[in-house]
Amino acid sequence: MGDKITEQREGKQDNLWILVAILSTMFWGSAAPTIKLGYIYFNLEPTDVYSILVFAGLRFLAAAG
Repeated sequence: MGDKITEQREGKQDNLWILVAILSTMFWGSAAPTIKLGYIYFNLEPTDVYSILVFAGLRFLAAAG
């Protein structure tokens, strides 16, 4: 009886890790297009390094908070 419960728990944990992996892949894949859309939305020029760095800092701040 105890072995069945342990197997069920391990199966649920495996499913959770698969879900986490899929979500991480989706977020990672959407990062570059989202950043490019942010450049367009905030009218950032590729030569304006200071504004691009500020935008990057704000993204990291938002991700941390």
